[in-house]
Amino acid sequence: MTINRDLRKLHKEGKLIAVRGGAMRRSRNIPESYFSQRINANLDVKHILAEKAIKYVKPGDSIILDSSTTAIILCRRIVQEGIRDLTIITNSNTIIHELASHENITVISTGGMLLSKFQCLVGPLAELLISQVRVNKFFFSVAGVSINGELTDTDIQEVNVKKKMMEVANKKILLVGSHKFNKVALYKVADIESLDLIISDGAKGGEAFLEAIRSKGIEVVV
Repeated sequence: MTINRDLRKLHKEGKLIAVRGGAMRRSRNIPESYFSQRINANLDVKHILAEKAIKYVKPGDSIILDSSTTAIILCRRIVQEGIRDLTIITNSNTIIHELASHENITVISTGGMLLSKFQCLVGPLAELLISQVRVNKFFFSVAGVSINGELTDTDIQEVNVKKKMMEVANKKILLVGSHKFNKVALYKVADIESLDLIISDGAKGGEAFLEAIRSKGIEVVV
């Protein structure tokens, strides 16, 4: 009985997967995936997050969008809404091209080296440009949010850019589906306490995780 109770507790904490008669190791490291794989994955969740995030984009805002595929969906919603007088800074090659023909949006590219597998701009030049600006809001995503409240991602160059983006934004807003809870990628981006707002899909099974985040004093919208 004691062993079973301990296994159930460890299962809830995400440290293993309880199965009939025992337990299995939970794979903690998230594998690196290419842009072409990410763009069409969990699209329904990304649209839910973008629909909620658009309410925080106001005319006249200066915002940063990272190179996540969730940020691309948010970019498309911004265009659909026709929000005017925006300044959008991004290292996403896709977002730059999608906004190129919209005169009511000022687009600033970070420049830098093109990381083709993720269709994003990274490196010292990108980080230098970001360090010279100050923006209202930073919308971004990560590969995983651990039980310890660490935000992690799979590529060190992307992570370094995200860290710079966090430094220059007044409000840091994480868009993350519950399928990324209890997941750990190789590189740490930040601690969850550095965020101002988390927008999630509130899918069944993630409620306890979100409640733990709220207990840290972070606003959560589902």
